[in-house]
Amino acid sequence: MAAFDIGSFAKSLQQQSVQVEHRDQIEYIPLDKIDQDPNNFYSLSGIEELADNICLCGLQQPIRVRDGENGHVIVVSGHRRRAAIELLAKEDEKWKQVPCIRETGGSDAMNELRLIYANASTRELTSAEKAKQIERTEALLYQLQQEGMEFPGRMRDHVAEVCQVSGAKIAKLKVIQDRLLSEWWSLFEENKLAEQTAYALARMEQDLQKRIYDVNPSIGGAAAERILKMAENGTTWEPTFRCPDGTPCHRGNQFLKHDIKKYFDPCKGERCCLNCQEAKTEYYSCNHMCSKARALRSESENKKTQTEQERKEEQQRLYRGQIQASAQRLVRAADCSGVSDDTKLKVDRFGVDLTVGELRQYAIGEFGDRHFYYNDLAPGNIGFPREIAAALRCTTDYVLGVSDRLDDKPTWKSPDECPEDGQIVYAKIRIDDAEIEVRDVVTYQFGQWFFRRSQNPVEGTVLGWFPLPMD
Repeated sequence: MAAFDIGSFAKSLQQQSVQVEHRDQIEYIPLDKIDQDPNNFYSLSGIEELADNICLCGLQQPIRVRDGENGHVIVVSGHRRRAAIELLAKEDEKWKQVPCIRETGGSDAMNELRLIYANASTRELTSAEKAKQIERTEALLYQLQQEGMEFPGRMRDHVAEVCQVSGAKIAKLKVIQDRLLSEWWSLFEENKLAEQTAYALARMEQDLQKRIYDVNPSIGGAAAERILKMAENGTTWEPTFRCPDGTPCHRGNQFLKHDIKKYFDPCKGERCCLNCQEAKTEYYSCNHMCSKARALRSESENKKTQTEQERKEEQQRLYRGQIQASAQRLVRAADCSGVSDDTKLKVDRFGVDLTVGELRQYAIGEFGDRHFYYNDLAPGNIGFPREIAAALRCTTDYVLGVSDRLDDKPTWKSPDECPEDGQIVYAKIRIDDAEIEVRDVVTYQFGQWFFRRSQNPVEGTVLGWFPLPMD
């Protein structure tokens, strides 16, 4: 009784290759007499590209066949070539006769093992193909054992040698093949499910596998391992609590879907959405909350929106009241000087012009749909007080609210008399290294002067100042 030896087995494969080259006879067999092996589990991919290559360069290697039934032969090696030739034969009659090498004698099981051994080192196999290869190899080795061949040691080691994979890999793929749900196995066969994910899923109960497939068929390996560990620790994703109206919660699959996506703080179906902080948080709220929690959240958001709208409206009322009072003061100057309504005033510090006519509208509380961010006409916000005073033919003192008399001259304070920290004042400044004097709104902070508009430090000498009203 012969003993199986992988070294001799590999050597026989090499010897067979030599025999093909020097001794085996090529015969032409009709294409319709050549049948695919029903036990072939290798994918037939890239057939059109292979057909184009064969059409251009010819068939470089004959198809190996063995005798079948009713005058037919069965492909031993060359399933992709046979499929490619079948495509070519639809357009050219010459491909209906196929060069083949007929294998005779020897064990069918041993011949098939040789094919598997060769493909294990020459093909880039998917994990599903490796699983099928291992399964078929094991069946063939047991068949040889029944035919009288001895296999010393563990059969799994011989399978690993033929398939050229580790024993651990065989064990993992066997778990996948034996326990993976059929829906997942279809994805695994199509190479759309990673081996890590498939192995984690296969170690779960069938019911849990089905639930995961229903809620997230694109689950990744890390998430699958995490769900497996939670299941092993007793998590069932079957809530036992009730809704506020007394009805039982039936959202187990939604809790499962949540935990697949959630890497931290899983709910496990043990926490009601109404009590979950993720349903109440302002940002990045849970997408899987129940309709009751969603309705409660929507109600809360509507209240916040309404409160914010009321706050904005109140702020606008405040600004408009302040602007109306400031406009009335400036309109008084315009009335006294008799300037026309189309006279432009450089009111805004950003250079936006406002006509006297528009100022009159503000004075009677007519603002249209304009939105205000502050009181544009407050003394501390007026960007060009000297220009406005000139246009209205009054004093800058009046424009800045220091005096209520239109013809009063400003009383300048000495720069040695410092304002209070943070106070807004109107100052006359001599710019360093220049023979010019400017006047502008400035603030006094931390013992230093800053321009109100740009917030830049004053690079010059303050010659005098007077305080501005804060409103």
